[in-house]
Amino acid sequence: MTWFRRRRPRTEPGAGVQAMEPEAYAELCAPYQRRLYQVALGMAGDPDQAADLAQEALVRGFRSLHGFKPGAPLYPWLLRIMRNIWIDELKSARGRREVPMERSMETAGHAADPLASVLESERSVALHRAIASLPPEFAMTITLFDLQGMSYEEVARATGVPVGTVRSRLHRARDRLRVLLG
Repeated sequence: MTWFRRRRPRTEPGAGVQAMEPEAYAELCAPYQRRLYQVALGMAGDPDQAADLAQEALVRGFRSLHGFKPGAPLYPWLLRIMRNIWIDELKSARGRREVPMERSMETAGHAADPLASVLESERSVALHRAIASLPPEFAMTITLFDLQGMSYEEVARATGVPVGTVRSRLHRARDRLRVLLG
């Protein structure tokens, strides 16, 4: 069986991006909003916190357009902004950070097999909590590579580290997840 990665067309902003209007910026970022949210959910483990994190990254991205290099890929730049916001939030929380309980019964009534739905939801909650408990650099790496399907090179660009570091972090993150999840 052959697996293919779905590639999205890359239409990166060119010259004049620093003077972009809010509507044009929103249109440019629209294809990345869902992916940013998914990465944020993998890091934070909480849907509300993930939505806030992704939204804040987009807002700060707009405010920081003056520092964006025209022609550079936009998605990795937004991911770096989001990672920095998340790390800042973790530092300010200083261990007070809690991952709220997910309401796994919310969707159970809508499935053909409610028990299977609850069990799957509980596994998903456990995975997200375990990822959220990892150090930020490990959580970001495993989220981008395993949950988002990015390549080593794409993760390296998004996080600003060499490919070897990505591989090392991925290995160490998986080891910690094995211990956390039993």
